[in-house]
Amino acid sequence: MTVVDALVLAAGVAAIGLALLRWLRVAQREHYLPGSAARFASRWWARTPVDTACFVLGCAGAVASAWFPPAAVLTAAATGAAPIHLKVRGRTSRLSWTRRLTTLGGVAGTIGLLGLAAGSLVGGLKGAVFASALLAVLAPIVVDVALGLTRPIEDRLSDKFVRRAVARLQRVKPVIVAVTGSYGKTTTKGYIAHIAGANRDTVASPASYNNKNGLARTVNEHLGPATEVLVAEMGTYGPGEIAEMCEWMMPAIAVITAIGPAHLERFKSLDRTLAAKAEITKYAHVVVLNVDDTRLASLAESLASSTQHIVRVSGSDPNADVAILAVPDGIELRVGGKRQGLAAIGAAARPTALSNAACAVAVALELGLPAQAILARLANLPLPPNRLQKYAAEKGY
Repeated sequence: MTVVDALVLAAGVAAIGLALLRWLRVAQREHYLPGSAARFASRWWARTPVDTACFVLGCAGAVASAWFPPAAVLTAAATGAAPIHLKVRGRTSRLSWTRRLTTLGGVAGTIGLLGLAAGSLVGGLKGAVFASALLAVLAPIVVDVALGLTRPIEDRLSDKFVRRAVARLQRVKPVIVAVTGSYGKTTTKGYIAHIAGANRDTVASPASYNNKNGLARTVNEHLGPATEVLVAEMGTYGPGEIAEMCEWMMPAIAVITAIGPAHLERFKSLDRTLAAKAEITKYAHVVVLNVDDTRLASLAESLASSTQHIVRVSGSDPNADVAILAVPDGIELRVGGKRQGLAAIGAAARPTALSNAACAVAVALELGLPAQAILARLANLPLPPNRLQKYAAEKGY
């Protein structure tokens, strides 16, 4: 049995490695929030009957391996292959071996090695086999424990970069435009940078650098001494995250693009989503809201009595404070209900969400750009990267 047990142990260790890679990718995608791996594991294992069957098989194999070590092969096969559609590297959010992920992986791997060592001390080779099966099943929890252990260290490290970013912001003093929303925030950020860039030195946070570390990196690496406008995309996976970012990166202009069911599993309700996104308005002098969204229209009403300047924008209502409307010859700009002009573009080149363009125009107007300069930039809005683009899979479709 010793040779068989050794082979089973090797299979179990390989399964642990594959499982940890899967859940490390989830942790990275979820902004390294402790508890995220286990939360998503519960969803992934229940996603399809095959995934559920693999989870049950894996658990059964782990339990049975305490008496019959070869049963751990079932666990290794189930946890190594499933969840079926949760790939190790992924397609849209690939595993990226950053310094933080390398540290997290090292801690998770150490926990795994300690578990195997404990099993070996208690039950020899058979005990190690049993431990490997348990660790393969419990890999999401191992990753969450590693997240909890590394969180204080990562917070201290990130605070150092935030302090450097704060000092740089105080020296340069750009107008900070913060953008959030359930969807459309990356597109709107790009539109603002494109339009404002007509006559203001503008920097936008690259890619989806929309958390504390990403924004600190944006300031430290991209903000130049002549930067006049900083467009910062702010994402959130829970209450308080945007508020924390705004404490050190206080926006003069805040934009909310939409409230929708994206990440609803985290917020539990759209009202909680709205509350989390609305944190961006706390320090802003100007608040731009897409009132085509009924929740944002209600937010505009609730903020109307504040000292802030509330700008209601729309892609359909010509009487909004700022409206971008589809017309036969292109898109029309209206401010306060009055027509300002036309950007002559073909129907195929129109923004798919006119309200995103309206948000960007409202920001540009608040920055002092004249309507004619804005119209000229509206005529060639950029296509946001990775949006509305076709890709061919390896099989050609």
